[in-house]
Amino acid sequence: MGLRCCTLPAPGLAKGRRPPHKGHMRLITIAGTVLATLLLTACATTPPPPRPAKPVVGPSIAAPIAPPVANWEDRRPTAGDWIYRAEPRGGVALFGRSQASADLVVACDRTNGRITLSRFGLMPSGQVVQMTLRATDASHSYPAQASALLPGYISAELAAKDPQLDAMVHSRGAFLISLAGTEDLIVPAWAEFARVVEECRR
Repeated sequence: MGLRCCTLPAPGLAKGRRPPHKGHMRLITIAGTVLATLLLTACATTPPPPRPAKPVVGPSIAAPIAPPVANWEDRRPTAGDWIYRAEPRGGVALFGRSQASADLVVACDRTNGRITLSRFGLMPSGQVVQMTLRATDASHSYPAQASALLPGYISAELAAKDPQLDAMVHSRGAFLISLAGTEDLIVPAWAEFARVVEECRR
């Protein structure tokens, strides 16, 4: 018997099997093309992810503004200290900060039985304004004008026995001196002021 040929058969052409028909190959190719087209179309038409919802912002609420302090007794006192000084005409009490002009000068004129309150500030000569003196239990206004004895001060004159002075001596903690065009003075009711009032009544 002769030897069989040792050549291996080509892949897909095994002995006893027929090669696939050309019509089948064409169907496979068309099906693959259609599938690829569908996949590309699906990718192209995929909707974008939804945008995140915008946060709802409510109306802004402004912080409440603290109302101005209406009661002068609740306001911060003027910085300074009292100093008493004996003078030939009568005692003098000065209130203010050290190394500065006094904010308030209270002077006794014993001969005439008068007490002058002088507030630091400038005013045209001859002009008259109202100086208001407030204590815990009483308030009164007095005419004031540029001082002839203390340049740079505005003065009001009271009788030494004026009841408003008693109200200021006994005012709870402090009394106020208000004058248009100047900052209010909230002055402690200390012994130096009371001493000028008491000595001027003797």
